Amino acid sequence: MNILVFIKYMDENHPHHKEAATTRKPHNQYDQYDRLINDKPQTQRSNQEIVRRSPILLDLAAIRVNSSEYCPSYGESESKWQELGTYLFDAVDQTFDPCEDFYGFSCNKYIETTVEHTSKAMQAQIEVNNKIKAALDASEENMSDTEKITKKVVDACVKHIEQQESYIIQVLTDMKRWFDGIPFMGHTIKPDLNIFEVMGTIEQERSMATLIDGWVTYDHKHANKHVLYLSQPDLPMPREDYMVNQNNHALQLRFAIIQIMLTRFVQIVSAEPELYDENIKDAAKKIAKLEADMASASWSDVQMKNYAQRYNPYSVKELEQLYPNIDWRSYLNGLLSSVENVTQVVEEQVVLSQPSYFAWLNTMFNTTDTDTIVNYILLNVIFEDAEFLGNAASKIAADAKYVRYVERRSTEVTRTGKEFMRAYQDDDDPAVNCIGMVMAYMPYGPGYVYAKSLKNRDEIRKDVAAVAEQVIASFSDQVLSVDWMTGFSKRHARSKLHNLVTNIGWPEELFGDFSDSKAIDAYHEEDYAAILQQHDFYSMINTLRKGKGNRESYRLLVQPAVRTKFFTSPAIAKVSYVPERNSLTIPIAMWNPPYYRYDFPKAYNFAGLGGAIGHEMSHGFDEKGIQFADRGSLIGCTWMKCGWLPKLEQFTPNQIFWISYANSLCRYQYHYEKRAQLMSGPRVPDRCRTNQVVQDLTEFTMDFGCRPGQKMAPESDQRCKVWV
Repeated sequence: MNILVFIKYMDENHPHHKEAATTRKPHNQYDQYDRLINDKPQTQRSNQEIVRRSPILLDLAAIRVNSSEYCPSYGESESKWQELGTYLFDAVDQTFDPCEDFYGFSCNKYIETTVEHTSKAMQAQIEVNNKIKAALDASEENMSDTEKITKKVVDACVKHIEQQESYIIQVLTDMKRWFDGIPFMGHTIKPDLNIFEVMGTIEQERSMATLIDGWVTYDHKHANKHVLYLSQPDLPMPREDYMVNQNNHALQLRFAIIQIMLTRFVQIVSAEPELYDENIKDAAKKIAKLEADMASASWSDVQMKNYAQRYNPYSVKELEQLYPNIDWRSYLNGLLSSVENVTQVVEEQVVLSQPSYFAWLNTMFNTTDTDTIVNYILLNVIFEDAEFLGNAASKIAADAKYVRYVERRSTEVTRTGKEFMRAYQDDDDPAVNCIGMVMAYMPYGPGYVYAKSLKNRDEIRKDVAAVAEQVIASFSDQVLSVDWMTGFSKRHARSKLHNLVTNIGWPEELFGDFSDSKAIDAYHEEDYAAILQQHDFYSMINTLRKGKGNRESYRLLVQPAVRTKFFTSPAIAKVSYVPERNSLTIPIAMWNPPYYRYDFPKAYNFAGLGGAIGHEMSHGFDEKGIQFADRGSLIGCTWMKCGWLPKLEQFTPNQIFWISYANSLCRYQYHYEKRAQLMSGPRVPDRCRTNQVVQDLTEFTMDFGCRPGQKMAPESDQRCKVWV
């Protein structure tokens, strides 16, 4: 984000800032789109793809060589500088011209030496999880109940992975409880089945929507209360993959995956699975078609970003009149059974996000046989529970790149930014994987463990708060300098920044001083304490699943809305901005490389953490954030000292600043992940987040001595002048 400009210091009077740029050879243009979807890693050593710098230029190393008149160009001897120098140096590829491909320059060595689906950000998350694992390995004697619950689930999860325990009987018992039979195996379902109540029950018990997705969050027009939003569910593939045409490869592959999974399930539970081959093939075709129809009826991400268009309040009585084939009361009773006086709470108002989807759903229930709907729901349950059905089913889910619904589901009511790639791979440390799973269903559990384990957390928190304060203040000041905004818009923007809620580290009221755990234990007791008395992982994970919806969503209906709520787990290494609350959350997990380390130089911390903060702040003024006022409701519309890093002595502090920013975005991606990212969410590929940002900033051009016309130094009229 261009916010990098106003957290960077540059002294234009220094002689080494006035040196002429070294001349480079021109190069042939290459097709950026082709590069983006190529099957191979993004930065290949191909002369046809990227022009390398001449070996002679390596003698000069950087365009703007450090000036020994002011600072000697030799590496500091302190261990922290040695450590950071190595950390950045191991990613920098100096055979790339930073003025042609700054991302390749900053990240190529990292990409070439790492494995698929690995990024600096993911490595930071794994490091956090490892620290949580170490804290949980300690004696339980002084642990809070929250820590004991977290430890017990993680230990049970690791044991389950290592021993490959099967819980097929428990899975079948739940299926019988819901439906009394499995249609794709020729069973007859309950004659008095209330499919709508079962949909609500499964959604509450499993944190998995089926045909309707209900979630309680801020009322966008009444900032002091919560409301239930009903929306289209998140399908296992990006909506666009279903939409190309009925003969597209993605849909054919989806049909094959469905058939393979249903076949494997029958092989597990039946002695004569071949008897059901035709039933399975027919069911798979109908399920795939139903998913495609759902995608067609759903809104695109672009449409979902329009909050006003998505805010459609109705009473339950009005819903019954508009969509009579949907048994609203049964669905809501199943979904909200944990909420006292639920009928009174939702009778007067729920909000539909996409009325047109529910119009389709109303027709679908009148035209589709119940067996197909039940088979669709059962398929979703089988994928969610694949790890409990044995190695073969688990492998099918992994090969299909299936993401648990709780992790796939967007946390925003806009339902944009969905995740279609697994955060953790099956060959990761089981404990790391298990901690990630617990975090998805019980966010403050691992978060409390991690925050408590850091002994100097209060000291670091002050420094992080200072970084955030400077970034926000600089952003506010910068608003005054842009010439495309009206005076009214500038006042509105500065007011929004002034009233921004900033959550740093952890939820202080909930976590207390970490010596008294009464508040955090009370928070988890009703929904999660049963785990302390449970002995099998299947029971524990279902307690977690149910606890997630009830604790973090449904019961909020009867609680006042609080803008200062800590938005995410403190153990998630990601800064988050919530437009409907105008709040910024900086978890304690972000206090690690590639974003920040307390004893690292400010050039690194401002570029990493400051850049992440600035990027998220910018969402307050993008196509979604601009729709909200300074308190959340919908509206109509310096580091001057020299210090050189070992192995990178040839780079100035300004250049280290830019390299640190790019380093935090280094990622190894293959075409499937890039395609899913481009098709389904607002987050652009990291190469674009790097190169598109720096090429709009003249400060970068000056720091690296780029010639006008090079890729990172376009002509002035080709730069995007939004905040600069």
